[in-house]
Amino acid sequence: MKQSSSFEQNELRRLKKKPLPPLAKIALPLSAGFSATLFTLATPDLIGADSFLDYCKAGVLGLSGGFSGYTVARFALEKGAFQAAIGSLPAALISTTSMIAVGSALFLGTYGGLVLDETDRLRMQAYANHKAAWLQQQSNVAQSSLQAVPVYDAFLDDLGNNVVCEGLNSCVSGIGSGGEGDVYRKLSGVFGQAQAVASEIASGREAQSSALGELSNVQAGIQGLLNDSALSPSARRAQIEQLAQNASGLLNSLQQASPGTLIASLARQLMQQDGIAPEDRLLQSYGAQLMRALPDDAAFDPPPSFPQPTGVWDTLRYFGFFLPVGLILMLIEVAVPLCLWLYTFIFLRIRVEEIERDTAKATPRKNYSRTRKTGGSNEQA
Repeated sequence: MKQSSSFEQNELRRLKKKPLPPLAKIALPLSAGFSATLFTLATPDLIGADSFLDYCKAGVLGLSGGFSGYTVARFALEKGAFQAAIGSLPAALISTTSMIAVGSALFLGTYGGLVLDETDRLRMQAYANHKAAWLQQQSNVAQSSLQAVPVYDAFLDDLGNNVVCEGLNSCVSGIGSGGEGDVYRKLSGVFGQAQAVASEIASGREAQSSALGELSNVQAGIQGLLNDSALSPSARRAQIEQLAQNASGLLNSLQQASPGTLIASLARQLMQQDGIAPEDRLLQSYGAQLMRALPDDAAFDPPPSFPQPTGVWDTLRYFGFFLPVGLILMLIEVAVPLCLWLYTFIFLRIRVEEIERDTAKATPRKNYSRTRKTGGSNEQA
């Protein structure tokens, strides 16, 4: 065991006299310099720097990360690769694992910071599209109740004619020959209520047209903010969130102005007539007619929630969109240091094999020369 340990130490001393491959001496500092520069440039977006002190923090953090990566990679090459070349498996595992860990951390920070702004823009664009589709769905439902307005107008005309006919000829009740009896007063009361609803429907249609126009303007404003590259991510998010809240308020006004709510309320009231008198059956038929004219209730998707601030994990979800950038950064932060370590290990391993061959050749010659000397002295004796 002592001889084996002594042999490994001798091999290591002989290897250390051999310099690293020239490419490793140049490529490692160069790669580390590029890595530190990119990480420093990415750090301000990563921490949301907006003041001089924040930029100073970002610069120190970026340079510290780059220096740490260079230190680990250099120790892995100069120490780990030497030990691995003479057969130390722990040295190989520790050096390569540490390089992968540090390189992965630098990759995540650099990639996340470089594409954070664009990722936030893409997420806001997806939210805007989802919000626009949801608003369109709600608007279509609110406007679909307009198809019941002609039916309501026909109902109002027919009810008015029946009120007049009941006052003149008792054509609804069939009792007497006209007059303002209980049936007439009941139908007149319903007719007055229906006229009030008709007035609300007319004013609501104007409010609907105004709300629809304002909704279109809000959606155009959101798209304009997304296309404005001069805005910071925080300012863009704040303004889009405000416009989204305005859109929700406009949609609420649109739904309140929808004639469907007013018509449905009156129709349910008419259908609640529980008598069997002719006027009750007439009002029930009116209510059923109005309910059939209204669109069926649809199952609505819930409104989209406003996205949370974008983080590094969100940038990884959009990795395919930034695939060239991600692959280049992965090459700089992880692949190049690992390749340098492997090439250095191969270079040193070849030197170890050469030393072992030279040692194996030299050992028999020493033994043979000792034998010749011993034999010669015996002959002289």
